[in-house]
Amino acid sequence: YGTSFATPAVTGAFGLLYSAPCAGFGRLLRSDPAAAARQLRDVVFATLRPLPTLRETTVTGGALDIGGAMGLLMVGCNECVPPTSFTAAPPGDASSDLILNWNTTNATTRTELRYRVSGETEWTVVTGVTSPYRLTGLPTCSEYDLQLAGYCGDTPALSPLLTVETPGCCRLPDEYRVSALAGGRIAAEWAPLLNAESYTLRYRTGEEDWTELTTTEFRVELTGLRNCRPYEVELRTNCAGGATRFQGRRVQKTLGCGVCLDADYCLPTGFGNEQEWIARLEIPGILDVSSEREVDGYRNFGDETVASMVPGGIYPVTLTPGYRGSGFTQDFHMYVDWNQDGTFSDNELVLQQPAGRGESASGTITVPEDSSLGLTRMRVIMQFTTVRTGPCPAGSNQQYSGEVEDYCLDVTPARGCPPPPTLAAVYDEGADVTTISWGASATPGNSYRLRYRPVDAETYTESTVEGLTYAVEQLNLCSSYEVQVASRCDGESGDYRTVVFGDNCVSTRPESLPETAWSLSPNPAGDYTDLRWSAPLIPTYAAVYAADGRRVLEVSLDPAARAWRLRTARLPAGVYVLQLRDGAGRSGSRRLVVR
Repeated sequence: YGTSFATPAVTGAFGLLYSAPCAGFGRLLRSDPAAAARQLRDVVFATLRPLPTLRETTVTGGALDIGGAMGLLMVGCNECVPPTSFTAAPPGDASSDLILNWNTTNATTRTELRYRVSGETEWTVVTGVTSPYRLTGLPTCSEYDLQLAGYCGDTPALSPLLTVETPGCCRLPDEYRVSALAGGRIAAEWAPLLNAESYTLRYRTGEEDWTELTTTEFRVELTGLRNCRPYEVELRTNCAGGATRFQGRRVQKTLGCGVCLDADYCLPTGFGNEQEWIARLEIPGILDVSSEREVDGYRNFGDETVASMVPGGIYPVTLTPGYRGSGFTQDFHMYVDWNQDGTFSDNELVLQQPAGRGESASGTITVPEDSSLGLTRMRVIMQFTTVRTGPCPAGSNQQYSGEVEDYCLDVTPARGCPPPPTLAAVYDEGADVTTISWGASATPGNSYRLRYRPVDAETYTESTVEGLTYAVEQLNLCSSYEVQVASRCDGESGDYRTVVFGDNCVSTRPESLPETAWSLSPNPAGDYTDLRWSAPLIPTYAAVYAADGRRVLEVSLDPAARAWRLRTARLPAGVYVLQLRDGAGRSGSRRLVVR
């Protein structure tokens, strides 16, 4: 039977128990209905008949025994019911007192409170107390046992023991633990503290900035996390008189490592890349990898992503060939194992795009709504003129001219309608055009709402944009403008990401520095990257800009040095722009990826 039978059966059972011929239970029902309901729940759970067939399909693993529940209720039927719903809370002032509350039935003639330091045997007794009662004179930050005795005559009925900590002690809660859940989530939970007004969790992965979350609950789920990443989680207790420091560091790896890192995919063979190779793969805001020729024409890069994708998301892709000579026409095929079965099928071909001589190939990929979550494998195949193989090329003796590269993509569920993670602007003085760009947001589709205004204006100029860039002609938005972009979900705009520019975003000038005269390597960078230049270039100034247009570093250069080392270990992982200027006012920019 399903819930259509179980629901009326349980409802009828509780109705029968509520009608039990027990005067004490009847008085409890009138004085404290919630306590009466909890008592019936406890007797029902205590009398369940265990059944092996239900062990894996129900929470309790047992069947309802109405007769047993009624019998247990009547065995515990007493004329005198002890005080119920007994609680203790701080008064909210600077004292170490406790405010006690409870309920009693109309048969209770008097109530007695007794308390002691936890672990001791001798009680202090206070007679004739009524709810609410303020217990005074206790030392701060001490653990006490409290108990109530309700008298209906000469015999007391004792409440369960209540153990509390007196106010004035702000510390990390007991039983603080974290665990990984499916779908890019981590659950954190702890035992509640009497003195806590709230709790603050902070978490991060790698060298990211901490994200903080404040709650009054004792269990919270951290959502929207990256798959297969180790996260640091720390907790702080917030009390009336102050707060603890962040402590209790836990490291929890999220689920979703998936087949990308674990499965044995077919290995391509037969490629020769002496003349051409895959030089760069870019999915803005997700993946940006530059490379040289790989050994045997193949390399598995693993997980190089800086953000995740979502089912239904649409993402632009740019593939750039590299050449030994002047360049040739290339063809690109891209496969993604969306169902994560460890193979690339023909219907998982997500992109077929040629690149003309000296050009890049561009297109978009759409993550299917029914994609499996976690890290999955992507394969990029590049061949001279035309890709003549399937997703598992097998040849010998450099049968194919080109290269194959594998990557991981991280698919996580969409949560809400968050804004794009980055927002940047570049002004071209020669063309008098500002190009605004942003990273793909963790939302389905590829639609955004862009708006901008002068910082002293009240109204915005607004546009709906399909894609990740927008060009505003005859306007320098880098000069005292507020620019905002939001994701569009089901036709509505979500929260906006805002950047205020004031002559501080990346600019290009009519005359730029020759790209062949300077370089930035390694890129992507780990702990450092080296900026190098050669004659006749005479650079005097370098600056690094974050993806949102903020200038995070600037330095004057010694042209004779021919090199300058940038310590990128101090920068958070992400995408930056390095701008170089010379004494003649010329400038040039290069994208810098920090791992």
